[in-house]
Amino acid sequence: MDKGEYLTVSQMAKLHHISRQTLIYYDHIGLFRPQITDDKGYRYYSYLQVNVLKEILFLKKLNLPLEVISKIVKDQDPQEAVEILKDQRKIIDAEIEKLIRTRKYVDERLLLYDTIDFNQPVDEPYFRHVDERSFLALPFEEDICGNEDELQVRFMAAVDEVGSYDLVPSLGFGVIIPKQALQTDLKASSVFVFVPEGSLIIKHSPLVHTLPAAECCCMYYYGRPSHHQNQLRSLLAYIDEKGYAAANDALDICLLDHVKYQGQKDVDFCSLQIPVQRK
Repeated sequence: MDKGEYLTVSQMAKLHHISRQTLIYYDHIGLFRPQITDDKGYRYYSYLQVNVLKEILFLKKLNLPLEVISKIVKDQDPQEAVEILKDQRKIIDAEIEKLIRTRKYVDERLLLYDTIDFNQPVDEPYFRHVDERSFLALPFEEDICGNEDELQVRFMAAVDEVGSYDLVPSLGFGVIIPKQALQTDLKASSVFVFVPEGSLIIKHSPLVHTLPAAECCCMYYYGRPSHHQNQLRSLLAYIDEKGYAAANDALDICLLDHVKYQGQKDVDFCSLQIPVQRK
């Protein structure tokens, strides 16, 4: 054997910018065998095999499984190869669509975080304009705000309802305190999940409601959306002191789930928001 007419494992690997171990593995699984293996176990490839390996590595870049690549290389059937690539294109298109949706969810969550003013002190009221928002709301069967377990079950029911429209609850969630309750017991009446503007659920679900854009009195606090009475009282007193009154239902929004704050673990970073109007 004239070794000058062949390529060693190292030479073939270097030529294609892959490792020796990759070539040895391809030999082991029968995907790409050397033309000659001598009695000492050394592998040698012919120069004609260079293009074969090039095609294998190209097909691998298309994320085809090695067993499918092996079939293409061994069968050498152009029509079969075309059909396999068409099927792979469908798979890639589906993955791209999934990634686009995932990117959309990331953007929506960042939109939620963009509403947070991290320079605003916690437990201090402030006024801000809030744009129109839509949300899916599920009313309580009874007052369950004091029952954290039941409240979480209700939240998940809202999440499932949103999910039935192929949406992910990436824009935040919380509880609704009706306008009339702001003057009485301060108890929430519903859980809600924000939904993206323009989504089909807004047109088709009777559970979706829209709050118009409004000037709101707001307050950040650490705790739970189900335990907000003290913060609400403080916020309502501030509103009254400034010559305002509640103009619509209040929202208690969970902005960040399960954070640490002043030694407390697993508390939520929340925002109370009450639409207001001049008395």
